[in-house]
Amino acid sequence: MQYTARASEEKAARADGVGEFLRRERELRHISLDEVAERTKISRRYLEAIEAGQYERLPGEIFVRGFIRSYAQSVGLDPHDTLLMYSQARGMQDNARVRAEPTRSEPAPQGARSLLWLLIGGLIVVSGVLFAILMWRDGMQRWPFTWPTSAEHSPAPTGSSPLTLTAVADSDTWVRVTIDEQEAQDILLRAGQSIMWMGQERFVVSIGNARATRLMLNGRELALPLPPQSILRQYTISRDMLQSR
Repeated sequence: MQYTARASEEKAARADGVGEFLRRERELRHISLDEVAERTKISRRYLEAIEAGQYERLPGEIFVRGFIRSYAQSVGLDPHDTLLMYSQARGMQDNARVRAEPTRSEPAPQGARSLLWLLIGGLIVVSGVLFAILMWRDGMQRWPFTWPTSAEHSPAPTGSSPLTLTAVADSDTWVRVTIDEQEAQDILLRAGQSIMWMGQERFVVSIGNARATRLMLNGRELALPLPPQSILRQYTISRDMLQSR
């Protein structure tokens, strides 16, 4: 058992070479790290952390994936394939870590579990508020994310009379959409870009720059309440909104 756990850990460590792969491809193309920072508008210290595989130095998983996408595209790599490599490497690492853990463990006291959940919830809230403030202050001018690939779009539902939701960005904005209670998608749109999703019953949409984003349901622009400033706002768009028009 010890040998199997050690072998799995070594295999995961070899697989988690996305940063090394990016660095090697960059150097083969004779592109300096400063050039990548200029092209992507990502801080050099974050790029160095990616190449070293030190993802904990980045603000969060959304940022890690976005930075890897922009890095790959800036040096001529396929961003989707690079993100797939990253996801597979992280999955192997997590599985190896679980196998290496001892089988005998004592359950944490009820009070400790409650405190842990409170801390996790607090971190999530603080991260969301900080992200919204950054987007409002900087106008999303420095975020390096690009138009999402077709692989990240949700598949069209098989039912009749689908709903189509279109988001149009008048300024750079971050959008998170959950379609019919499926897995949420995070998209960053630049000024002038738009994206369309298809669903069956409803969409739950969170928008970072709400005052600069227009939503259209089946081609009809929605008149939604706007916040006093361009801050994070969540909307629920459902089929009932078509019937009420």
